[in-house]
Amino acid sequence: RAEGRVISFLGDGRADYCDLLVPREDRGVQSAALHTLIAETRWDVIELNGVPSHSGTIQDVVETSRGVGCRSIVERQYLCPTLLIAGHEEDARRISNKPALRRTINRFKRDGCLTYRHLNTTAEIQSHLEDFFAQHVSRWAHANCRSLFLAESNRCFYRHLTANLGNTGWLLFSIVQFNGQPIAFHYGFDYDDAILWYKPSFSVAYAPRSPGLAMVRELIGYAIQNGRRELDFTVGDEAFKRRFTNHCRTTTHVRIYRDAFRYSLALVSRWMARATRRFPSLHRLTRRGDSGGRR
Repeated sequence: RAEGRVISFLGDGRADYCDLLVPREDRGVQSAALHTLIAETRWDVIELNGVPSHSGTIQDVVETSRGVGCRSIVERQYLCPTLLIAGHEEDARRISNKPALRRTINRFKRDGCLTYRHLNTTAEIQSHLEDFFAQHVSRWAHANCRSLFLAESNRCFYRHLTANLGNTGWLLFSIVQFNGQPIAFHYGFDYDDAILWYKPSFSVAYAPRSPGLAMVRELIGYAIQNGRRELDFTVGDEAFKRRFTNHCRTTTHVRIYRDAFRYSLALVSRWMARATRRFPSLHRLTRRGDSGGRR
């Protein structure tokens, strides 16, 4: 890469959140891990994408890198809407009872039986994975987009994830059924006292009735009923998330540079990117590569 030898998270580009996996109550473990990593000589840039803005990792990384003479750049990255529940129970219930959600449920109930299932064991989830993949492919084909489950490698990843985490209690696979048929799936997580939104799908045959909203309402209700502190909708500022959340965090992008030259280049590159956003004519000029405006 142009940046030289880069160290990044294993899940970089695939995971909504990335962080160091150390005991929260033992900051000494994280500090020691960072010191060991930065003391390693076979890197030019350490690039940490997707770190939750409230993670202690950010401050530890900056302080540790500064202590050994390295330089760092810290930037906000993506918006992450969430529905806070603990201490906000009345607000969460108000959101779950919004007219749009109630209308969706009532439309289904007028014409049949609407039921929900929440699964968290390997055997239970595995029995529905292929239907989930197929529904996701169909849903995105209807939108003229490619589903990630068209790739066998991605289907294989979800199968392995289910096999390895299915009996920890950390997975939450939810199904909305109408007259016994699955009209929406959600592959998510129930971890650290929070429900995490991850991969939804819905049946395009029922799209006009908004089965996805039925799933959203059910997950809000599940989180409230089971005393979870929040329903975290993770990365992405989609419009539907803004309608059903009451707080917004961000992820953070941290870069550590071993030498001053690469650090200076990064600062110049960042300044140029900001300048071209503020002054579109500068962007057009730099892309043309001339100053005369020839056509």
